[in-house]
Order: sequence, then C-alpha cells, then structure tokens
Amino acid sequence: MTNVPQDYIKITSGLGLATPTCILLLPLISNEEATGVLEIASFEKYDDAHIEFLKKAGEAIASAILNVKTTERVKYLLEESQQRSEELRSQEEEMRQNMEELSAVQEQLNRQLQEAERVQKELKDENEKLRAQLSK
Repeated sequence: MTNVPQDYIKITSGLGLATPTCILLLPLISNEEATGVLEIASFEKYDDAHIEFLKKAGEAIASAILNVKTTERVKYLLEESQQRSEELRSQEEEMRQNMEELSAVQEQLNRQLQEAERVQKELKDENEKLRAQLSK
C-alpha cells in the first residue's frame, strides 16, 4: 500500500515521528498454513527483490511459529500421557490391593465352609449314633 493515510501509523526515529510512504502486509505462511500477518512500514517503496526476501523471511518466521506450536502441543500431550499413566498405575495398585483383600476373604470363607462341613458331619454322625441307640 503506497497511499498511506496521515493518521494511519507513525514511524519513530531519532529525528522524530514521520508517516511512512509504503506499508507491506506480509502473510506468514508455511506448508500452506497461515500463522499470522506481518505489517512492515517504510519510507521507501519496496522493490521486487525486497518483497521476495521478505516472503522467504515470512516463511521462516511462520515455520518457526509452527514449530513452537507443535513443540508446545507435543509437550502438553506428553504431560497428559504421563498423568494418565500415573493414574493408571495408581488404579492398578488399588486393584491389586482389592484382589489381595478378596483373596484373603475367599480363603477365610473356604476355612469357614470347611469348618461348617466338619461340624455338619459331626452332627450327622452324632445324630446317627443317637438313632442307633434309640432303635435298640
């Protein structure tokens, strides 16, 4: 854009403030993905070589932004995975403890069942002895 309004933006320098004569809007694109737009103001019009250089710089900036985003996403996913893994370990330990308790209860029930069967057999034997004595 070479027709820059006077109130659009000012460039600050050691000499003061001045309105640019040229504004370049450069899309930041890498791998066909737009990550932003860079606005560059200048006192001179950009020639084709400048624009080509800025396009390549824009691609590098976009690529760096995408790399940072990807790194942050991978970091987030890794932390989430580690948290889930810890939760699963905790659940596994809790289940192991529950299984041990159930096993102990099962053993106790088996002992009680055996004791009940023994008492039942003794009562049955005693009952048969009493019947035998009564029938005499």
